[in-house]
Amino acid sequence: MITTIILAYTAKGQESAGASTNSYKSFVGGDLSFNFSEIKYGSSSVAKTVSFSAMPTVGIRVGKNLVFGFALKFTLVEDDIPSGYYEYSNDEKSLGLTFFLRTHTNLTGKLKLYYEPIVGRTFHLLDDSQKEFRDYFVGMNFGMVYFVKDHLSIEVKIASAKYEHISIEDSDYKANEFDINYDIIQPNLGLKFYF
Repeated sequence: MITTIILAYTAKGQESAGASTNSYKSFVGGDLSFNFSEIKYGSSSVAKTVSFSAMPTVGIRVGKNLVFGFALKFTLVEDDIPSGYYEYSNDEKSLGLTFFLRTHTNLTGKLKLYYEPIVGRTFHLLDDSQKEFRDYFVGMNFGMVYFVKDHLSIEVKIASAKYEHISIEDSDYKANEFDINYDIIQPNLGLKFYF
């Protein structure tokens, strides 16, 4: 089960009588995610995986309907797998830096569609004995924003597309990945407070 909490605080740039994504100068926020899974092998052996991520986000309005921002995502994954089942571990400790441009399209008076192209890099925090990963990505996020009141909106991230290139220092290993993700049943849900 994945629990995601997104809180974003937005500073108003001018007085507005109605809800508007054009009435602020900047916002700060982020999300938290926690995942725990347990798989049983045979009668006694149990594999457990715990993952946690935190991603603070900052955005600054640079145009009438355009926001430039960045996000820092810290990810920690720990596996506890019984010996003899796998020769590898999914343990991970990483810090991702993402830059984005966000814009909105009005669907109704209070409902807006947002889309944001992204570009960034993930830094894998490894032991000194391990080689450096080079991990770059580009992509696009899609979602909706609904203004419940003039100063309160609900934000739902619905889908994303991402291309990622990974290589390892002093190694022939290279990987190119392309992902398209969407989840209507368990979308990332968040709130924004406008001041």
